[in-house]
Amino acid sequence: SAAIRRNEIICVWGDFDVDGQTSTTVLVQTFRALGARVVYYIPIRGKESHGVHIESLKPILNNGAKLIVTCDTGITAHEAIDYANSRDVNVVVTDHHDLGETLPNAKAIVNPKLLSENHPLKNLAGVGVAYKLAEALLRSDDFSHLTSATEVAATLLDLVALGLIADVALLKGETRSLAQKGIQTLRNTK
Repeated sequence: SAAIRRNEIICVWGDFDVDGQTSTTVLVQTFRALGARVVYYIPIRGKESHGVHIESLKPILNNGAKLIVTCDTGITAHEAIDYANSRDVNVVVTDHHDLGETLPNAKAIVNPKLLSENHPLKNLAGVGVAYKLAEALLRSDDFSHLTSATEVAATLLDLVALGLIADVALLKGETRSLAQKGIQTLRNTK
């Protein structure tokens, strides 16, 4: 929320699969609803593969991004995150992939693999993690003046269902609930 208040450019860095694209869209739409200056980047599958790559990150930082928020990627992007840090750019990692031996030096890491085995959020795919971040931002005191926060969160549920189902997430606990709500939302979209 500090980056939004300071009118800094926020870059959402996603992935090219359905989970990554829906995650990216969830966060971009949320940041836009909050009045943020937001850009996004999705790697080109044939050229870059998965992950955060310094060569693709450089032009984004050169164009003024001050915060990178990853979605469905980033948990093993040590080198790229260290590079961003060296440029005084904060990185928030949202990902659901397996943790490496060490965690990257990000400002914050949101990953359900850090939760206990029986936690209701343990099975979230990347889009579920992005949605939980979106919910938290939309409900935060910093943006309580926005009366449309609940409406914005509800409009994202169709994307959440698409990403969860396409990523073959285990539909249990909160993941099942989000998929059910998202399917209902899909039935009523334009």
